Amino acid sequence: MPTDPEPTTTQPHKPQDDTIKETFESIVIAFILAFVFRAYVVEAFVIPTGSMAPTLLGEHLRITCDQCGYHYKVDSPAGQGVTVENRRIKEMSLDFHCPMCQQESTAPPGTFISSGDRILVHKYLYSLSEPKRWDVVVFKAPHRPQTNYIKRLVGLPGQQTMILEGNVYFNPTPGTDAGWRIARKTDPDENAHAESVQRTVWQHVYHSQYVPLNAAMRSEPWRSPWVIAAEGEAEAAGWKRGGPTGDDNELDPSRGFVFDSAGKGALRFAFPRVFNVNSAMFFPYGQRRSSPPIIAVEEVRLAAAIEPRQDGLRVTLRTSARLDDKAGLTHNLSAIIDAQGNATLWRSDVATPLAAQNIGAMKAGETRIVELWYVDQEASLWVDGERVLSHRFDGLTYDDLLARAMPFEAFEGGPTGAMAAEHKAMDGFNRRIDLHVPVVKIEVEGSPVTLHRVELDRDLYYTSSGKGTVTKQREGNSPWGTPVTLKADEFFCLGDNSPYSADSRAWDTVDPWVLARSFAEGSLAAQSQGVVPRRLMMGKAFFVYFPTMIGTTPQQFPYFPNFGEMRFIH
Repeated sequence: MPTDPEPTTTQPHKPQDDTIKETFESIVIAFILAFVFRAYVVEAFVIPTGSMAPTLLGEHLRITCDQCGYHYKVDSPAGQGVTVENRRIKEMSLDFHCPMCQQESTAPPGTFISSGDRILVHKYLYSLSEPKRWDVVVFKAPHRPQTNYIKRLVGLPGQQTMILEGNVYFNPTPGTDAGWRIARKTDPDENAHAESVQRTVWQHVYHSQYVPLNAAMRSEPWRSPWVIAAEGEAEAAGWKRGGPTGDDNELDPSRGFVFDSAGKGALRFAFPRVFNVNSAMFFPYGQRRSSPPIIAVEEVRLAAAIEPRQDGLRVTLRTSARLDDKAGLTHNLSAIIDAQGNATLWRSDVATPLAAQNIGAMKAGETRIVELWYVDQEASLWVDGERVLSHRFDGLTYDDLLARAMPFEAFEGGPTGAMAAEHKAMDGFNRRIDLHVPVVKIEVEGSPVTLHRVELDRDLYYTSSGKGTVTKQREGNSPWGTPVTLKADEFFCLGDNSPYSADSRAWDTVDPWVLARSFAEGSLAAQSQGVVPRRLMMGKAFFVYFPTMIGTTPQQFPYFPNFGEMRFIH
């Protein structure tokens, strides 16, 4: 028998006014949630200047060396006597020097100025946990509270902070000099991202993979900064020579540094081939600005990818530094991996190793990346990205730091010792090597070997000028300047691009409104200059979510997002 059909229901039709009302309410709620999220959770900012370069970039030019292919960035020329219109260079070409091969590169008229990095900032994080030293923080400037600043946090509440010879020192117990010690970027107790922080702030000096196509491109032909260091021709004979210049006295780095002997071989880094005392190569990002300061390069990273062709290789990476010598004498610091895989750290004035561990011998045909770091009074050996050895030099007091000789003024063995003589060795153009730089060497023995990607970097260097800095005179070593003492809820912040950063060292005023409302009651303006109070801290920068746009050429409108430079901020 037929069945009755299922009953159907009809939804009542909503009046149009109710639909519009619901849509409007949804939009309002979305806006409210967005504003709440922006106000209390995460906010986006654009980096306007280069004070944090190369960690974070403000408006800048992107340069590719047409000889060696090295990509580098330089500060925006706007406001430096260059006409800029609609973010294009007008009227004149700009010349820049490649930090790798010193070739001049030109930014012609019409070149676009790239915008600054766009970053995300945690705004609630410091409500849950205390700021850490070396965090990259955003805050309202105490002398200009309508402006947001981004810097690296170096001084913490309740401590004294001092910048000396490029490093940051702190004293957690103001009132006594016994507590002073160096602030290590590599210390995981200081920052959970210690290794990432240090790798971020290494500044390139030279990487061997950047070899110019035409070595005779200048009036003074290009030569590799790595030169043969040997006592005689027998030790020098194993190195492959006759590079881009065709000179048999020069190394050929085009396919790595090749040593064809199982005997001893050594390379030394000739710093004058990279920069001299009149060079801007210490701070290539700001090379169009006023003359950069001359700094001592004492803290370095030496790295190489090492490929032995036989078993039994012994390799030594070496630099020189004062370490913890109270007189300021310079000593050799070496990392050695012997034929049995025993890794050791040595200093030349001590007969026993500083640290030792077996990491396994190097095998024929296997490439291992070996790095020697000397940074923040700590030596470490890294193999394939892992730290296998380390030693800290913590024997210096506050008085020792102020009294000891400046870098490379005195040497183990005296002025006639082997180290002093090697430090003053001439390079191929009869220029001295003693430019306040270390003696950096790589030594091999026991197997033919190829050295790929030989790299030398220097540490971030905070120039000593302004509040909280202490500077030594070269003669007499009489220091001037005083540390800064921070009260509760006060911070001290510096820019990574130190000589071109307006930061806590330079602010010589404090806004009266900020002084009255954000500092402790009774704080004096003179003592509060350069200090960032907690109430002005906005949060921690943690991600570059939208790097600068790029075009297919520097003169073409930038319309491709450069997603390859999206990164976490350390």
